[in-house]
Amino acid sequence: MKRVKAACILQTLVFAQKDDCGLTHEQQLKVNHDEVSRYKAMMDRSRTRYQITEETEQSDGSVLVRVRKQYNDKADVSEYFNWHQTRLTFIRRVCDRKRRHYE
Repeated sequence: MKRVKAACILQTLVFAQKDDCGLTHEQQLKVNHDEVSRYKAMMDRSRTRYQITEETEQSDGSVLVRVRKQYNDKADVSEYFNWHQTRLTFIRRVCDRKRRHYE
């Protein structure tokens, strides 16, 4: 029998308007930042544990958001939210080395 001990969802979201929406670059940024705020408020209301790891304005007026959030209320997410950036960097380097080895 297997059980999920810990789980989380890693997402990269792009908040953008249609190209022909008729808004200026500044207006698009404001609308997209408002949409990001509503997304965060929705997760707060639903009591979803989450961590925004990146929020970047793109040159086209869109906003790129990388989020780590809980899978469900049963699975523990603390180990994903408590890692230090240095450990994540180390893990990425190890994975990159292994990938180069197989190529």
